[in-house]
Amino acid sequence: MIRDAHGRVLHVGRTTRARKGLVDRLRGHLGGRSSFVVHYLDNNPEKLRAGFTYAWIVVPNHRLRALVEALATGQFCPAHIGTGESARP
Repeated sequence: MIRDAHGRVLHVGRTTRARKGLVDRLRGHLGGRSSFVVHYLDNNPEKLRAGFTYAWIVVPNHRLRALVEALATGQFCPAHIGTGESARP
């Protein structure tokens, strides 16, 4: 999850490649190579360095991981459900 300076969850994502996948995802966000940066941060990855925080949980079971992601996305990012694209908060 990526949270803004006020603690609001702005992005829920997942990777199935454990630590390497998490590092790759964070590098992508910080390097401006993610739809989150394009849509939410006006294509300016430097904004991530100004008070944003990151959190993750490890869920080893594939099915449970998918369910946790769906629940977190529905709870924190409902604008994403069913659209196939990001929406501004």
